[in-house]
Amino acid sequence: KISYIEEKNLNENQKWGIYKYDILSSSERKDGSSQLSDAEYMINNGMTKNQYIDMYNTAQKNNIDIPTEEDYKKLKQKGININHYIDYKVKEKQYKNENRELKDKDKIQILINSNYSNKEIKAIYEDQIKSTNDAKYNIMNKAGVDIKEYLKYKQQDFNSNKSKTYNYVNNMKINYNQKLLLLGMQYSLTSDEKTKLANYVNTMNIRKQDKLDIYSKIKGFKVYDDGRVTW
Repeated sequence: KISYIEEKNLNENQKWGIYKYDILSSSERKDGSSQLSDAEYMINNGMTKNQYIDMYNTAQKNNIDIPTEEDYKKLKQKGININHYIDYKVKEKQYKNENRELKDKDKIQILINSNYSNKEIKAIYEDQIKSTNDAKYNIMNKAGVDIKEYLKYKQQDFNSNKSKTYNYVNNMKINYNQKLLLLGMQYSLTSDEKTKLANYVNTMNIRKQDKLDIYSKIKGFKVYDDGRVTW
């Protein structure tokens, strides 16, 4: 039916009429909620009818879940374009079909290769991929490191090789202080580098507790209960 509709030279309202009465009105989700109700909410809150139809067709073609009203609200709140979200889910499905097993490295590579905004990439990474123990991300995000640069770093297999790590980080497209911060969370810096890094952290426009949290993650720094920091 969808293929037949797409072959016809119909305007937006004509297409929507067919989708509304012939497709969506008879479609229910597993939980019993109405796809038509979700669709009308999205159209009344930012999507055009054609945009919804295109999104619906893409999801159906690739056998992925069509976002609900609640999904749409969450995506808007996080600043994620729904079509980019669908594109991400389609690419996940393609990876699964090709490799059978979808790993975090695959998900990250999808984001690196995408043309999504930095805000969207951060939101998808935080929501779909990031593990709770990825403390480096939280810190580098506060330091303003470009998200794609960080994800490219995440893709590397350094195998605890200090020389390899230093060489890669020093060639990243981030500033000197950001490089010190990233390296300092893995290896002990020189006394001069620690002083430079401390001066940088102290000038970051974040809360004092956030600064103390950063210091606690840097090798060779000690944070005391009274808030003092030594190195």
